[in-house]
Amino acid sequence: MQKKLLKISVILLVVFIFLTSISAMASQVTQKEVASSGENDPVAVVREFYEAIANREFKTAYYLRSGTYRSEHSYNWFYNNWSSNKYIELISATYIESDNEYEAVIKIRTYSEDYNSKGKLTKAYYRGKAYLVWENGWKIDDVSVKQE
Repeated sequence: MQKKLLKISVILLVVFIFLTSISAMASQVTQKEVASSGENDPVAVVREFYEAIANREFKTAYYLRSGTYRSEHSYNWFYNNWSSNKYIELISATYIESDNEYEAVIKIRTYSEDYNSKGKLTKAYYRGKAYLVWENGWKIDDVSVKQE
């Protein structure tokens, strides 16, 4: 009887490990996969970033940020920063300037609903700029917005 229970336990453990690894592989997002979408259009990258946040695809959004940003902010920090967001919409994104072929500035306007630390929902519109850099495709280096 104990041998049978041991065999069943081992089988269940193997199945659990197998399913966990498949789930982990399916949810992984690489920079290469993200870069394949709108990498040649900085406005498309900004749109993709906000769509990923809206869909709670935080890894996708994180890899749309520049290498410099990611070296300064861990994924866990990024996730904690965005996890309180209930709803976000990019209202507009307009290419406004580029100092050179490796930088772009996009004027943005967003609407966001976020929970504060006390659980209160805050709804607001924001205006500002997204600053992108070319790293084998456009990446968001910084975003500066102010509440309207």
